[in-house]
Amino acid sequence: MTKKRHTLAFIIPSLTIGGAELQTINQINYIVNHNLFDIRLLILSNKVPLYEQIKLQRDHIKILNENSSTTIDKLFFKKLPYILTQTVTFLRDHQVTDILAILPMSQFISRLAKGTNNLLGRNISLSSYYRDVEYKTTPLDTIFKKTFNALNSGLAFLFDNRSLFISNAVHEDIKQNIYVRRSLVLPNSLPLNQVNSDEGKYFLAANGISEENFIILIPGRLHPKKGHNVFIEAFKVILESNKLNKIKVIIAGDGPSRLEIENKISEYNLEKYFYINGFTENKLLLSLYKCANLVVIPSIYEGFGNVAIEGLMQQSLMLVSNTGGLGEIISDGINGFTFQCGNSIDLSKKLLFIYENKHKVLIEKSVMLNDFKSNYTIESQLKKIFKFLNLNLK
Repeated sequence: MTKKRHTLAFIIPSLTIGGAELQTINQINYIVNHNLFDIRLLILSNKVPLYEQIKLQRDHIKILNENSSTTIDKLFFKKLPYILTQTVTFLRDHQVTDILAILPMSQFISRLAKGTNNLLGRNISLSSYYRDVEYKTTPLDTIFKKTFNALNSGLAFLFDNRSLFISNAVHEDIKQNIYVRRSLVLPNSLPLNQVNSDEGKYFLAANGISEENFIILIPGRLHPKKGHNVFIEAFKVILESNKLNKIKVIIAGDGPSRLEIENKISEYNLEKYFYINGFTENKLLLSLYKCANLVVIPSIYEGFGNVAIEGLMQQSLMLVSNTGGLGEIISDGINGFTFQCGNSIDLSKKLLFIYENKHKVLIEKSVMLNDFKSNYTIESQLKKIFKFLNLNLK
């Protein structure tokens, strides 16, 4: 008996710079490089700065160029007929049998599209891939949000076949607010990429940053939920104690909070201690992990924390907030250090402890790398995803 041919479509709102987008690119590229499965990609907007990183052949990708909305907002509803029609057509033309819907906008559209396909006699399996603590960061605080969420939950009950979550924190956040069917909690992953420190050292020299400094790296997007202000407050407390000497903080990222962060640094007269690099290419960022004495991730909310598993991969000493998925990746004193989320005093105490013991081996590098290889490789993750989706790899 001939097996049914399956085609899996990844559906995502955009290919902008973010954890969900980068993880999707990594997954697609690994599938393509290893010829694992017949896949397609639908991007629901014209926001695609990372498009050239995708290795999937171009006739297997569709970009909805007439839409610029990447979230469920007024513009999205205005463009809803166009987005839905294009999605249904894409699924039909590519004979898609299975959907992996990433982020809320894609999940809502995919539910509507599956319902439309059901009416047309075409059966599609839909799996929603949840990647953030959506309701903590965007609470249901208006009648419209509550009404729309109730509608979306009803659509999830009707059309979702499975649900994937990148952390237990995300699972708890989602299942308390929307219907969930057949759950799998599976952490993010990365292709193993152990770089050396050469590019990072060149960056330091080019920007007048001496390697004699105790270098703290804060990687990731500049956004209120990422906790940069908490770190600045903690740093100020330690500095006032006159216990820091030859120290430099590199903020490697960009985003809507950049001006606020710059103003905070200026307000406390800390300019000589901080260097904000803006958007940082991943190869350079990984090399900076190697150069840094400490990587700090001070997030207020974090669904998972790709920057933390990058740190494990590069065997970097890390100090992270215990919020959300970060607290599931880093165990205090085992593979890194944690501090109480949002607590600048606790952060300052941990930061000072690490600084004062900078000549000691606080965490063995082999522990970090073994943790990464055991839990966060993309090969093992994709095998588990395809098994959960009931799809057989080539």
